[in-house]
Amino acid sequence: MSLLEAMIGLFGGIRFQVVTVSDFGGTQLLPDACVETLEVLELYPCDPHGEQSFLKDAQVLADDFIASSSVQDFDLSRNKSLRTLRVTASSIDDAFRGGSASIFLKHVVSTVTSPRYLEVMIVHREEDFHGITSRRYQGQPSLSEVSEADRAEEALKHHRRFEVLREVRRARDFQPVLCAKVCGSVGDYSVRMLKEAVADEKSKGGFKDFRSQPVVIYDPHRYLVRRYREG
Repeated sequence: MSLLEAMIGLFGGIRFQVVTVSDFGGTQLLPDACVETLEVLELYPCDPHGEQSFLKDAQVLADDFIASSSVQDFDLSRNKSLRTLRVTASSIDDAFRGGSASIFLKHVVSTVTSPRYLEVMIVHREEDFHGITSRRYQGQPSLSEVSEADRAEEALKHHRRFEVLREVRRARDFQPVLCAKVCGSVGDYSVRMLKEAVADEKSKGGFKDFRSQPVVIYDPHRYLVRRYREG
């Protein structure tokens, strides 16, 4: 018996509504233990610390994740209250070139049988916006002007992510929700860039097969706000 199984037995079962999974080894037990209550499942395959990590080795972690046989065994068919799958933008970004992101998400989505399942939320953080990070490295915190090259590279990344979502939708339809989970002026910039990316994609005929158009929301990252104030 694993430690996790022992803890669940000690508490007489668990009834979590939100579960975060960053390492699939043995974590099938968590969704199975919350079959009647689980509503939101956060999948962070290349981010073992959730939304608070800024990893440089995402490629290695992503490769290890996809290579694991436990991924194909992951099954959400018993969770009847599940309504949202939440993933980080980095998990469907360049680290998954070659179709691995599509394989990962398509498998997970195909196992969902919950009648309440509605959306896949893609959480964007500061490092997902190239124009911001490049200017930070150059010691230019102002976001008033971002180079055309940076904007073009950023638009291409968004397009690649949208392509992954379109591929995943074939397993089961959902509403894509784009969440800018950053703070301050970075948040204003990121929401603007996300809305521009969606508008551009719609102009090219994208999203017409989805049940509804993408929703862009701004969710300030409270952890970072607190850390900056305390620092």
